[in-house]
Parts: sequence; structure tokens; C-alpha cells
Amino acid sequence: MNPMKKAIQRLKSKLNVRNSEILIGLFILGKGLWLYHDSHYFIYPPQFQNIENSRYIDLGLILLGALLMIMAFLVPYMKTTKRKIQLIIVSKVFLVLAGVVCMVLALLQITHGIFTPFYRMGHSAWGDFIIFCFVYLTASDA
Repeated sequence: MNPMKKAIQRLKSKLNVRNSEILIGLFILGKGLWLYHDSHYFIYPPQFQNIENSRYIDLGLILLGALLMIMAFLVPYMKTTKRKIQLIIVSKVFLVLAGVVCMVLALLQITHGIFTPFYRMGHSAWGDFIIFCFVYLTASDA
């Protein structure tokens, strides 16, 4: 067996879906807090600067991260199967939204790295892409 496949299998066996959702929620929450703190992070393209640096988007990221973590915490404690299934479905919707957010942020930061002299955003794009891959692995196991 390929060593890379073995490493992925070991990672999957140690991380269950609940723990992965909590980690992804923490990342999205942290990204939202960081973007809320830095209100002038995105500068390219200039005509979209106000939209990209909007506080509403930052608060939406904070809310998405918090809700993803809350759903991951609540699922094991639900007594009825119906409520548990509803929470699982809602948490998967939040997981898909987190994947979309990570990919959009990665693409925005790559365009900043290419078209502006701020190469540090390229490094942030790699982090967002890695989290997107983590979201994909979690969603494929769920």
C-alpha cells in the first residue's frame, strides 16, 4: 500500500467526524475573528474592496464557525433519533458552507498574491486550501 494512503488511513482512524467538525468550526471562527480585527485585509480588486472587507461577512464567518461547533457538540446528546438526524443534516449543510468559504477565501488570496505585491496572502491561501481538503475528507466520511 502506498505510504501516503497509509498516512491518510491513520489520520481518518484517529479523527472522527465530530472532532473534525469541531476543528473546522474553530478554524472558521478564528478566520472570522481575524478578518473582523483586520478591516483592511483585502485590497484587490479595488472596486470590490468595501464588499470584501465587510463586517457582515466577518460576523457571518464567526457565526458559521460557532454554529458548526455547537452542532458537533449537540449531536451525541440528542435523545430522539429524529432530532439527531435533523442536527446531522444541519451540521452537514454548515460543513458545505465552510468548504465554500474556505475555497472562496483561498481564491481571493491567490488573486491578491498574483496581482498585488502582497505575497503573504499566498501563504494564507495554502492554509485555506488545506482546510478545504480537510472539509472534503470530513464530508466524504459523513
